[in-house]
Amino acid sequence: MARILFLSSEHTGCGHKSITEALSEQLTLLSPDSHYMVIDGFELGNRLLRSSSRNYDAFALKYPLLWGLFYQLSNPFKALVNAFLARSIRKPLLEKVRAFRPDVIVSVHNLFVGS
Repeated sequence: MARILFLSSEHTGCGHKSITEALSEQLTLLSPDSHYMVIDGFELGNRLLRSSSRNYDAFALKYPLLWGLFYQLSNPFKALVNAFLARSIRKPLLEKVRAFRPDVIVSVHNLFVGS
């Protein structure tokens, strides 16, 4: 029996949620006794992180050029973004990991890979 923890995002587009659901369905077919937990990594963070996640769709759809500019400006500062995210989610994520005790953690959102 495998225990798999998915780090995903509920509000930043539907791709992260869709891939998590698809992986869970396929893994259940391969190993029906496996257990899965899906965590929205943004919801583990501070108010700024939660707000940015919840407002992503509206911002990216209404102001795509501004979103693109923000993305390009933040790109050279990946280490800083990763450090901010890691600091924001560390304690609640570790609590979830200790409680669930996963065999593997799968991040389907790029922001949680480095952090």
